[in-house]
Amino acid sequence: MPRRLLYLPTKYLLCLVAPFYSFCSFGLTMQQFQMLSTNDSVISYQFGYRHDELNWNIGSNLAGTFTPNILSELSWERIESTQFSLNLSTMVNEDVYFRVHIATSSIYSGENQDSDYNGNNRTLEFSRSNNNASKGRHFDAGVAMGFPARHVTTNTKKILFVPMVGYSYNRQYLTLTDGVQTLATNQSAPLGPIPGLNSIYEAQWHGPWAGLELLYKISEAAELNIAFEHHRGAYLGQANWNLRTNFQHPLSFEHEADATGNVLSVDLILGTPEDYQWYVSLEYQRWQTDAGTDRVFLSDNTIAITRLNEVNWISYSASVGVLISF
Repeated sequence: MPRRLLYLPTKYLLCLVAPFYSFCSFGLTMQQFQMLSTNDSVISYQFGYRHDELNWNIGSNLAGTFTPNILSELSWERIESTQFSLNLSTMVNEDVYFRVHIATSSIYSGENQDSDYNGNNRTLEFSRSNNNASKGRHFDAGVAMGFPARHVTTNTKKILFVPMVGYSYNRQYLTLTDGVQTLATNQSAPLGPIPGLNSIYEAQWHGPWAGLELLYKISEAAELNIAFEHHRGAYLGQANWNLRTNFQHPLSFEHEADATGNVLSVDLILGTPEDYQWYVSLEYQRWQTDAGTDRVFLSDNTIAITRLNEVNWISYSASVGVLISF
């Protein structure tokens, strides 16, 4: 039976019931690590700009050996949104601290292209539509644990390395509206506006990660934090193609595959823990999937299966925030 759009594998539900941490990680200062060791906590608020790109394509058969090897490809480009996130850190014991994160963003601009091919390697394109993608949202959440190193690399104790492990859940809720058919050969579709287009594609990435955070104290009131995370997990994409009468609704097709991702963030923190600390955060992340499965749920209750060749997601963001110790 088709699954709901918000489906998650059962083995991950317990991880998602807990508070969450994900890609907009924030750095703690050395002074705050010391404060956390005395059972204080740190909370942060972030607001900023986010840019995303996502694309996927499918083959003609499950093995990916038939022509065309890329049958259909969709890409969302210049997806711009405003983002707000909330983070909390607290010490578990003298050697471990725990942090949670939740973030949401609202898309205000974006473009989509949907292309179909008769030849291998994106040749003999016979259908193309260009669509508005300026609606939608993102949601990101997860948990993480840090293990502050007890030794620093200089006698002045300005550098601290913090190994990290965690679990993340990222979701993009993307739309296609106000479509225009811009290419149609052999009368595959009429050129011009596509009335009533209101389709949805929801991408979900979730799984464990491991990483390292470096804290460099520039001065008493300035610190630079650099963090890297390597993620491994699962990908699930689900769609409602509202104009396809031969597809089921609300779940028209779904994608499943294994996924990996890398996240790099840089934070500049200003101020001391006794007061509010302000910071600027820059982040870049790149995700991709292995080859997976594309299942199409047809209106006659049959299921067509082919190869999901790949899914690619790139995101970067810039935000400002405040850290509060209590």
